[in-house]
Amino acid sequence: MALFVSAAERRRRLVLSCIASAVVALIVGVMLGRAGVPTLQDRARSLAASGALLATRVDALTIEYEQAVSGGGDSVAMGVDEPLAGIETELTLRMRRAPWITSSVAEEVLTATGAVRAAADKRVSPTEFAALTSTASELIRRALGVT
Repeated sequence: MALFVSAAERRRRLVLSCIASAVVALIVGVMLGRAGVPTLQDRARSLAASGALLATRVDALTIEYEQAVSGGGDSVAMGVDEPLAGIETELTLRMRRAPWITSSVAEEVLTATGAVRAAADKRVSPTEFAALTSTASELIRRALGVT
């Protein structure tokens, strides 16, 4: 035996089920959206990891510079200037993504890497070059939170 359900009752049930579905979808969407967004801690860890890598790359320039000056490797342009340009580009991008890095700290870091470039162009002694790369890599580590 079939029960008679009026058209108004069917409409009311349909509207209530649509509202309930929308509320559930909203709650699930918010939960999934928040789960996919990296936290500030995650961003800091990621920047610290990339900072450690960039600082290590700056330190490695001393080897390339020594080889270039002694004539045993690539030229200074190929072994030092090109990699340093890539490092500076990545470094600028990383520092822009870190809201806690002030413009004065970013400028200090980029000035230090610029000093490395200038020293390579002047063909300073390998010891002086190593001191400049050490200073630059330490500033990078400090700015990007490498512990």
